[in-house]
Amino acid sequence: MTDARDGADSASGPLAVLIATKLLPPPLRSDLIARPRLGERLQRGLRGPLTLIAAPAGSGKTTAISAWLAASDARAVWLALDAEDNDPVRFWTYVCAACERLAPGCGAAALTMLRSSQRAPLPTVVATLINSLAALPPGVGPERPYVLVLDDYQFIEAAAIHETLTLLIERLPPQLHLAITARADPPLPLARWRARGLVTELRISDLRCRQEEAGALLTLAHGSPLSDAAVAALEARTEGWIAGLQLAGLALHGQPDPEAFVTAFAGSHHYIVDYLADEVLAQQPPHIRTFLLQTAILDQLCGPLCDALLLGADDRDGADTAQPPTPNSRLPTPDSYSQHILAELVRQNLFLLPLDTERRWYRYHHLFADMLRIRLRESAPEMVPELHRRASAWYTSQLQMRGPAYLDAAVGHALAGGDSAHAAHLIVCEAEPLLRLGGFTQLIRLIRTLPSEAVHGSPALSILLARALFVAAEPEALPPLLQAAAERLADAPTTAAEQARLHAWLAALESQLLRVRGSYDAAITRAHAALALAPTDEPALRGFIMVSMALALHMSGQLRAAVAPYEESLASLAAEDRYTATLTRCLLGTLHQSLGDWDAATRAYAQVRTQADQLVQGVPTCLPTAGWALIGLGELAYARDDLDLAEQQLVEGVSLAEQGALRDALPFGYAALTLLRLAQGQGDAARATSETMTRFAAQELHLPLVIEWAGAVAARVALAQDDLAAATRWAQRYTPPPAAMFPSQACALTTFLRVQLRMGRASAALALIEAQLLPADAVGNRIVALELLVLKALAHAALSQMELAHAALDRALALAAPIAARRIFLDAGAPLAPVLGASHPQGAAGALRDQLLAELGTLRAPLPPSVSSAEPLAEPLTPREHEILRWVAEGRSNQEIAAALVVSVGTVKTHLHNLYGKLEARDRTHAVARARAFGLLDASSDQAGSPASSGRNQQ
Repeated sequence: MTDARDGADSASGPLAVLIATKLLPPPLRSDLIARPRLGERLQRGLRGPLTLIAAPAGSGKTTAISAWLAASDARAVWLALDAEDNDPVRFWTYVCAACERLAPGCGAAALTMLRSSQRAPLPTVVATLINSLAALPPGVGPERPYVLVLDDYQFIEAAAIHETLTLLIERLPPQLHLAITARADPPLPLARWRARGLVTELRISDLRCRQEEAGALLTLAHGSPLSDAAVAALEARTEGWIAGLQLAGLALHGQPDPEAFVTAFAGSHHYIVDYLADEVLAQQPPHIRTFLLQTAILDQLCGPLCDALLLGADDRDGADTAQPPTPNSRLPTPDSYSQHILAELVRQNLFLLPLDTERRWYRYHHLFADMLRIRLRESAPEMVPELHRRASAWYTSQLQMRGPAYLDAAVGHALAGGDSAHAAHLIVCEAEPLLRLGGFTQLIRLIRTLPSEAVHGSPALSILLARALFVAAEPEALPPLLQAAAERLADAPTTAAEQARLHAWLAALESQLLRVRGSYDAAITRAHAALALAPTDEPALRGFIMVSMALALHMSGQLRAAVAPYEESLASLAAEDRYTATLTRCLLGTLHQSLGDWDAATRAYAQVRTQADQLVQGVPTCLPTAGWALIGLGELAYARDDLDLAEQQLVEGVSLAEQGALRDALPFGYAALTLLRLAQGQGDAARATSETMTRFAAQELHLPLVIEWAGAVAARVALAQDDLAAATRWAQRYTPPPAAMFPSQACALTTFLRVQLRMGRASAALALIEAQLLPADAVGNRIVALELLVLKALAHAALSQMELAHAALDRALALAAPIAARRIFLDAGAPLAPVLGASHPQGAAGALRDQLLAELGTLRAPLPPSVSSAEPLAEPLTPREHEILRWVAEGRSNQEIAAALVVSVGTVKTHLHNLYGKLEARDRTHAVARARAFGLLDASSDQAGSPASSGRNQQ
């Protein structure tokens, strides 16, 4: 900045009766941090006539503009305003004096007019000044070369000054740029100037310190760098307010534990309290102070809510333009007293931030709110609980129209006001509509805010919490709640009808708990008992009971028997509890998948997506059900080998389920996404997804069935990556159920069978396959039967029982062809190709076989010929290579082979490389198959543990 001082010190000049220091820019701070982004914004603003920097106290307005001008080539003059400048003549005298510093004589004519005994009208004075400014030398580029800064314009209230300043700005010569800083928007025609592109504006959001700027500032203040986490915490707490950061840095001096200080730092720190109380609160008129203090208890503010709190407030200080409406006012209106106050606070930049584009809802800056609450507790502690009760009453009055969105606030303020009974009553009254909209996590959170004795002492609250926890997949938390409800239900002060309803809910939840524990028959029996207790006019309750019954049937393998109760539950839930209905329809979709009725499954998932979209109008908690539907559709796309569509649907579905904490759906999504990544050859991504599933099962869901499922998925990844040792460790812990009919059970069973085959235990695998095929066929579980038949074909092939292998595969193709199930075959990889190539199914099954062979072409290996017809190797194996081949056939890892032979892993890899070359094999699996073809491994060595199938291409 070029600081023009020509003639400034002349005693007879225009500064003779003025304070010269008001015309000097403030000195730059020694701890100034570089903020080039602000300088760039201000520099671009020079192309227009006006820059306005409007932000609260301590936002760095003056520092930003003075730092920019210090680095700029613009010739700038400064005028620091104060309350005494509210006189039009004094104001314009100082402006003319400032302009005189741009060039001698520039403001002289206007100053003479102001000092004349025959003073000219102010517009004439301003017109004269404009003409003088127009004579300044022009700039050489698009940017204006002269800048006049009016600092702290918030002190100016005189209408005559605003009017004449408007005249100056609208007639400003192209050489001059005007910059105004203020705590509030000045009453100038800003909207018109915005529309004409005449004004560059910087607001609190622009001045807010970013994290890297906050880090630099705090390092300067503290003397040594803080951790990134500490800087981020302070930046978030101060919301980038630069004065708050500077005060925090000042307070850090001498702190023995800066990180602990940062954690505890808040608006209650005396530096913050003193600054905001002196610089902001004390400057407000009494009615504004009253408003600020009495609304400080609110996290969010709107006009009618603030009116409800101010009822009974005596000090309005003449603010009677509108009487406060009653506490049950619905929405902010132009007639709301508080809405006018809020609009004024925004205009004054009093640390009030709008939360919506309609300017109905606001919040205070965090540190400002902390300070106000401290002042309220100090000045009127008896008002605090009463204000909370008024806030709770207002939010309660809005529940019928606004729904669950206001329930948190109604309950929270009731508790803050010491009225836990009212809070509990609110929760019980609003729980059913909340659950119908899928708000189980909100209900859990609300009930857990109540005193524990209130929850356990109320059967209604205990059962509500148990219901919500069950939907949230936290069944381990149910037993103490159900026990408390059962013990107190008989003595609860309720009607007979309510007693019957609560008893039915208790039995229904007990049924679900039995199912989760694997006691399916007992769960079905308890569900029947619950149904007998349930009132006929409680369709949501009866629907929930039918879901419990259907799930127990489904998981026990009675698939066809489960269809009817699922459909009955949907009929009951459709109108009363659409959220649970969408979850139930997802379960019905998984049942149709297992039965092989994929068209019905697709319709079910599509219907869920439609219903979820309807539910989420204003209630985003219902979106996760669409996530489960997308996961189901992704599973179907994967099964049909449409991997691109599967990826799109699974990724989106898992994301929605994670966002909505739909814990029941996530295992399905993680498992399917892991298999998809394996099919895409993305081993690292598959392992990462599998690890996510394992953590989720162990740390969040705690269900043995899902923990087993996660282990099976991890073993599947291990098999695909030739880590037979890891897969074997899982298999050693696994116990097959009598009938694996549910998707999680089926995944674990088929993974176990793959490990058995890989370990060369084809005979044992075959026996288990036969035992599991019987119930799968009996209940019509087409998908389990299909995968078992593919594995059966591989087992027979490993035992050189090719006719039996072809028979099993032909049957599998016949099951798969009508539904275009391709991926089950492709996932078997290269070992299936020779068996598939020798099969000869007819019709659609034959067409499917041809398609599969085309896709498996790059993985195909020739059928193992008989030993007598095998050609000798061009180069025979050495004894050590033959020994290593047998270890490979047993499924040993390179590390295990090296340890057994007392050699390095590198030596084993060298032998394997030579062995692959002699056998013309691509990998371990291919090498074993080629060795069998050449008669180097005896197929009957199954008992000794030669592998039958699989490799990197088998999952």
